[in-house]
Amino acid sequence: MILLKRIVCLSILAGTLSGCGILNTFGTDNTPLPASLPTATIATKSTVLWQKSVGDGSDETYLQLNSAYANGVIYSVDNDTKVVATRANGDNVFTMKLKSSGKSGIGTNGSQLALVDGRANLFMLDSQTGKVLWQIPVHNQVLATPVMTADTTYLKTIDGVIAAYRNRDGALLWTYNHGSPTLVLRASSAVLLEGNTLYAGFADGVVVALDSRSGNELWEQVIANPNGFAEIERMIDIDSTLIVSNGVLFAATYQGQLAALNSRNGDILWHKPLSAYVNLALVNNALIVPEADGTLSAFNRLNGDVLWQQKNLSWRFLTGIAVLDHNLVLGDKEGYLHFIAASTGQYLNHIQPTKNPIYSTPLVNQTTVYSLDSAGKLAAIRA
Repeated sequence: MILLKRIVCLSILAGTLSGCGILNTFGTDNTPLPASLPTATIATKSTVLWQKSVGDGSDETYLQLNSAYANGVIYSVDNDTKVVATRANGDNVFTMKLKSSGKSGIGTNGSQLALVDGRANLFMLDSQTGKVLWQIPVHNQVLATPVMTADTTYLKTIDGVIAAYRNRDGALLWTYNHGSPTLVLRASSAVLLEGNTLYAGFADGVVVALDSRSGNELWEQVIANPNGFAEIERMIDIDSTLIVSNGVLFAATYQGQLAALNSRNGDILWHKPLSAYVNLALVNNALIVPEADGTLSAFNRLNGDVLWQQKNLSWRFLTGIAVLDHNLVLGDKEGYLHFIAASTGQYLNHIQPTKNPIYSTPLVNQTTVYSLDSAGKLAAIRA
């Protein structure tokens, strides 16, 4: 079993968190050597439109501090909880420094922003000015990006608790406690809201569906079981964001399974052995998964059959997938953005807006890609 340097684990003991780096024995920095940069197959090149610093990034924490996009503005947060709002042309809207370290990405409903700091405080900000509307302590640390509606913010803590808060004043509406193994990856998937159903994946390989209004459990399904003797071998976290489409829920675990479930009752429709920890994408009939070793695999959404595999990006530590028209965009640890045809897996092109690692999933708006590197450099790229 090969683990990644950037996959940092967390030990959850007596309600507190302690971090530990997982290393292997490959390369000068104890990680497998990345594949050589693939050759571009199209003549059209991407262009960097602008770049700017929006803080210190995730620094050496390896956190996926995902940005948010709404109403022509990109919202970013760094490891010191510096929140920066940037217009699509690179102009600054506001900068707000909170008094703690950052842990979660930013969630938005268009008019408000939600994020959780390293002291487990939930902040609600005005999206136009950055003014703090209120802050409250929450149950435990939050690595997953908050999910917001017009009225409610949903959080998932690192120890497996989901909570709903009223946006107006931070009042706690309900909680659901699933629990968590002792050892988990230093990442966490956000909850997924579809109608009045809230779906969540946990670090023990379990997916649940809840009534978003009450927190009552609708169903629970195990999609992977731990194997091996050591705790590290038995890690089966669901850190890839769930996808729901046409009554089917797709979920992937680390060192476990990729599975399609009936979203109404949790019945497993098909499953495949697989290891993944970043966000998937669904493009037409293809469910596309960046696997832990850097293989990019596309599966038929109906039966799980393999449609294609792209193996030229192995051990480049890919980000989650952004979809640009019918192409895929992924960042990597050398600061490249890779463009790949979703229908065939053909490698199209690349651009290197930074030499720092990119951990956060890129954002896409029309023909522009926005990437945030680990040092806090935000770049806009015309594809």
